[in-house]
Amino acid sequence: MLSAGRESTTQDYMSLLLFPLLWIAFPLGVFFWKQLSIQLRIALVVWTILDLSTWVAAGTNKGIADFVLLLPSLLVARRPSMLATFRLRRVGGAGLIAIFGVALLLIFFSMGMVGRSGGRLSLRTDPATGVGVDPDNLVLRYLPDGTDGPMASLMNYFSGGYYGLSLTLQEPFVFCYGVGNSYFLEGLSRHLVSTPIMNDTYPARIDVRSWDLYGKWHSLYPWIASDLSFPGTIVFMFVIGWFFGLVWIDVAFCQNPFAVCLFALFLIMLFYIPANNQVLGFAQTALPFWTLLPLWFFSRDRHDFKPTEIVAS
Repeated sequence: MLSAGRESTTQDYMSLLLFPLLWIAFPLGVFFWKQLSIQLRIALVVWTILDLSTWVAAGTNKGIADFVLLLPSLLVARRPSMLATFRLRRVGGAGLIAIFGVALLLIFFSMGMVGRSGGRLSLRTDPATGVGVDPDNLVLRYLPDGTDGPMASLMNYFSGGYYGLSLTLQEPFVFCYGVGNSYFLEGLSRHLVSTPIMNDTYPARIDVRSWDLYGKWHSLYPWIASDLSFPGTIVFMFVIGWFFGLVWIDVAFCQNPFAVCLFALFLIMLFYIPANNQVLGFAQTALPFWTLLPLWFFSRDRHDFKPTEIVAS
């Protein structure tokens, strides 16, 4: 979509306009579930099942992981008093859903990885980089036979990107004009510039060290640093944390619908920090984020709240 090498179609542009609308359905539906009519509840369940089915059919784990992360988080956000009183029976429902979801995710992830490998997933070392798995690691040593490979691959989602980060720290800063953090924005820029700006990003410049731009994780930080430098990335993370705190306040105290949608997007952004720039990097989430952020900011209820008000909510 809007990529170099082909003309963008009317369908592409219509999809871009629809992304913010499609994104808000699930977080708003879960958060305001009790206010929905029966018809809307059924529509939300059907929509969610269809969406998850497309990820399963594609053999991709991301959609399932997002669902497992967001559903219990939104359930807790709907009743933040759970966190203040923290009675086991009040958080038990969300906890059981989270445990069940993680179990399903692990099963689906293992089946997908084994299927891609054509059988048993081995603990092989990458010949290009020399990076491999230590089979004597405490996490892997006592696992049942055949499960160590999928577990190692899952662990790579949370650790592999930091090796890519270590390589980028050895590279000089090259300014990427504000589009180097995002496949989506960089793709749009190719309609205006002849030389792809992507080539100047930190992740692209370590491709020569066999750390593939599209096939390896780099973590969030090199993508943001491609526009802001690594010192600037520290400031960026502080601002993200500050905004996330403000969004949570508006979810917990004000039930601001814009904040609810941004809360889900911030959760995904922070969850995927070890992997990549998951929210700002792709049109499906970047467009909702940049649409909702100003709408939320200018709709904020700026009131003084007492800490006890969350208990009574």
